[in-house]
Amino acid sequence: MTETARITEIPKNSREVIRVGLDEYHGHHFANLRVWYDPQDGGPLRPSKKGVSIPLRILTDVQDALGLTLQEARERGLLRVGDVVPFRQGVMIEE
Repeated sequence: MTETARITEIPKNSREVIRVGLDEYHGHHFANLRVWYDPQDGGPLRPSKKGVSIPLRILTDVQDALGLTLQEARERGLLRVGDVVPFRQGVMIEE
C-alpha cells in the first residue's frame, strides 16, 4: 500500500476534519474519506476508524448519489440558506 495522496480536508466540527485523498491497495485505486480528530494532547491530528474507501470505478456513481441526496434534503426543507457552503474545488492541502 502506498501513502495516501491527500487532496483536501473539510472541517466537520471544532475537533474533527474529513480528509479526502487517493489510495492504492494491491494495485487497486480508491478515493479515501476519513475522519481525523484532535487528540487534545498537543499532538497532530489522528485518523479515526470512521471513513470509507471508494473504488475509483464507482466514484462518479457516489458523486451522483450525493448530489441527489443534497437535492432531496433541500426539497424536504432540511437545509436552510447558508447551511451548505459551496466547496472551493482545487484546494490542495500543504504537507
